[in-house]
Amino acid sequence: MRALVPLLALLACAHEQQADPQVLSKLEAIAPKGIESGVVVLYGDASGTLWIDDRPAGALSGRRYNVIELPPGRHAFRVRATVTVVNVVGGETKYLALEGPRFQPGARPELVAAGCTPGFEVDLTPSSRM
Repeated sequence: MRALVPLLALLACAHEQQADPQVLSKLEAIAPKGIESGVVVLYGDASGTLWIDDRPAGALSGRRYNVIELPPGRHAFRVRATVTVVNVVGGETKYLALEGPRFQPGARPELVAAGCTPGFEVDLTPSSRM
């Protein structure tokens, strides 16, 4: 049963659908502004408020992917009681699935594009804060 959890997370949006070419194109174009930031694409079928480093970042709803740009370093992601720490690397894009009570590291954009639609985008790098 334990081996099924990563597979289920990778299929968080797919539900046996083909990748939507327009969504896939958007996902493949996601990139950080430069090496001074990294991007986390959080996806899955979840609802609730996403907290990053104890600050609200946005509302999750339905089968969506959300794009979060952050400065490099370790960042705590939390939805309700589910918490994970992500090491953001400058210049890189990472995928993070949230399905049920667990965060699971990444998937290929093709799997995310199969059933997920765009959600919110937020830039939490220091230069974007007011």
